[in-house]
Amino acid sequence: MSPAPDRKKKLIVCVGERLSAIVSKGEISPRYYNPGELFDEIHFFTLKDDDFRLESLKPATGKASIHIHTFNADSKLLAKTLGFRPFLMKKWAEAAVKEAAKIGPALIRCHGTGVHSYLAACIKKKLGTPYIVSLHSSAHCKALQNAMSFTEKLAELALKDIQLISLNEADVIVPVYRGILKTLEWLGAKPQRMEIIYNAVNHDNIEIKKDYARAGRLKLLHVGRYKPSNGVENIIRAMQLLPEAELTLIGDSPKRIEIEALADSLGLSERINFIKSMANNEICRSLKNYDIYLYFGRTAGISKGTIEALLTGLPVIANRQEEAVDEHEGGHLALAELTAEAYASEIRNLMDNEEERQKLGLAGLSYASSMFSRETTEMKMASLYRELAKEE
Repeated sequence: MSPAPDRKKKLIVCVGERLSAIVSKGEISPRYYNPGELFDEIHFFTLKDDDFRLESLKPATGKASIHIHTFNADSKLLAKTLGFRPFLMKKWAEAAVKEAAKIGPALIRCHGTGVHSYLAACIKKKLGTPYIVSLHSSAHCKALQNAMSFTEKLAELALKDIQLISLNEADVIVPVYRGILKTLEWLGAKPQRMEIIYNAVNHDNIEIKKDYARAGRLKLLHVGRYKPSNGVENIIRAMQLLPEAELTLIGDSPKRIEIEALADSLGLSERINFIKSMANNEICRSLKNYDIYLYFGRTAGISKGTIEALLTGLPVIANRQEEAVDEHEGGHLALAELTAEAYASEIRNLMDNEEERQKLGLAGLSYASSMFSRETTEMKMASLYRELAKEE
C-alpha cells in the first residue's frame, strides 16, 4: 500500500534576522506568523544559527508545529558571490530549494527583503510556490540614510539587485504602512500587486485604560529595538529635564551598553529601566499602567508598539518626520521634534493635566479602533493567505 498523502498545510517563513532578536523586541503577538490558524506546520528559513527556546515563538505560530532551517549567509558568502551577485547566488540557494521541495509548502512569507527573500524567488522559479513579501521599513527616508554607517550603506548597495528580483517576482508586496510606497519607488521596484496591511497586533491581551490619574512619578514607556540613529540619546537626555518622570525601555539594542552608560553618566539609572526582552502578552497587559507612550525613530510610518499603545487608550508622543506620516496626522497623537527639549516640553504639557492625557488617549483609541481592528490586520492577512494558498 502506498503511504497516505500528507494533507498538512505548510508555510515557509523567510526571515533575515535571528529569531532570538525578533523575540527580544517584544513585538511577537498571537498568531503573528499564522494568521487565522491556517497552517499546521511553519518552517522558518533563517540565515544564521541561533540559540533560543522554540517555546518563545509558540504564541506567534498558534497550533502549528515549528521547524527551523538555516542557510548560512555570512561575510564568506558576500565575498564568494562578489557582493551577492544574482548569477553567483543561485548555487547557494539550491539547498533551500531542495529543502522546500521536501516540505511542499502552500505559500512562502518573507519579512523584509534581502538574501532571505531571494530564496523565495528561487523556490518559486523552481517549484511554482507563491510568495508574499511584507515590508516594514521606509528605507528611502533621508534621515535614515544619513544615519547609516559606511558599512551599512555598502551592504545596502550589495543587496539591491537581489532585493529587486524578490520584489518584482513576488505574488504580492505588503507594505505595513503607507510611507513604504515611496520606498518601493526609490528602489525602482515594479511589484505585480500591492496590498497595504497594517501589522497584526495583540488584540487578545490589550486592556483598555480606564484611569488616567497619575500616581507618583509620571510613567513613560517605549517598546521596540532602539539605537543611537533612532534618537534614543535625546529621549534619555530629556529625562534630565523631567525629574518627576521615569522611563521604561523594553527591547534590545546593538549599542545597549553605551546607551545604559549614558543614562548612568547623567545620573538617571534610578529613573530609567532597561528591559532587554519581555513577552508581548505581558507588555500588552501592562500598557494601561503607564501614563504616556513615547515613539522615536526615523521612519515614515507607525510602529507595532505604537499601534498597541493607541489601542489601549494610552496617550502617545511621536517625533515629526521629514515627510508627513499619514498614520500620525489627525490629532490622535502628539508630535514633537526629535530633541531632548521638544520631547520634555510635550511631556510636561501632559504631565500635570489628567484631562489632556485622557483626551489624547481617547482620541488615539478611537482612531486605532477603526484603523487597526482585527478585521483590517490579522483577518485581512489571513484572507490573502487563503487566496494565494488556494484554501477553500
